[in-house]
Amino acid sequence: MTIKRELGEAALKSIHAFHVDTLNFSEVKYMKLYNELFEQLKLEPNYISDNGELKKWVVINKAQNFDPELIELLLDNIILKENFFVKIKEVLVFNQSLFIQFLE
Repeated sequence: MTIKRELGEAALKSIHAFHVDTLNFSEVKYMKLYNELFEQLKLEPNYISDNGELKKWVVINKAQNFDPELIELLLDNIILKENFFVKIKEVLVFNQSLFIQFLE
């Protein structure tokens, strides 16, 4: 039985310390999430290079410092919110380590 079936989707999302590869992301799911992230981050020009690539080092640095603008940008997108935040006692907590691991 897979983790998803045992715990259910909602419980799976609430696990705080998990790794992207532990979830067995298929390449397609990973790319969809990455594309969603890329499209959202394009709203902030400082995160995109002149040749249209994501400046991962800038985004990772912002994430490491819990940059309010980055976190707000992520929260504005429901898919990113569901994947990179954990609800604890009605408070959304940014899963910094998961986000950084996803980008690396």
